[in-house]
Amino acid sequence: MVRGTNGSGKTSLLRVLAGFNRAKTGALGFRFGSDDWVDEPTQHGLGWLGHQNGLSDALNSVENLRFWLGSDQDEADIERVLATVEMTDLQMQPVHTLSAGQRRRLGLARLLLGNHSLWLIDEPGANLDRDGSALVETLLEQHIKKSGCAIIASHEKLQPDVPTSFLTLQTAPAS
Repeated sequence: MVRGTNGSGKTSLLRVLAGFNRAKTGALGFRFGSDDWVDEPTQHGLGWLGHQNGLSDALNSVENLRFWLGSDQDEADIERVLATVEMTDLQMQPVHTLSAGQRRRLGLARLLLGNHSLWLIDEPGANLDRDGSALVETLLEQHIKKSGCAIIASHEKLQPDVPTSFLTLQTAPAS
């Protein structure tokens, strides 16, 4: 869990870890399973959920998730993840008509569909109600129990029932 005030670098850190941005100084090394990298992360095994949910407003939930299906997956996997995030009843509704919390749940479904070993999540509980936040904790617990790992930037006091380390970022004092 990466915590810190607005502007302290939580999102920037996640973006560097994901390989979307480069660190201005230093080097980043990583080993997870059989994947090794220094400064050039492999996208294999990496699941990203940022502030945006990676969804098209013009499509419905099923169509959005179909876009993210892997070659070894089928429609049953879409049904499974929609049920997991409690969005089955809204699966044919266009995304632009969903609430912000429902969109976040669909973003979580997209993350689950990827079957990634490492999750990088920026503010997973954004726009979620209490039940949605509890769902995030449950999903994290299940992921960790299946030998997964997650690095999460959050202002929330998420408390998944798994071993958790905390890193607090602070903004540099103005000079």
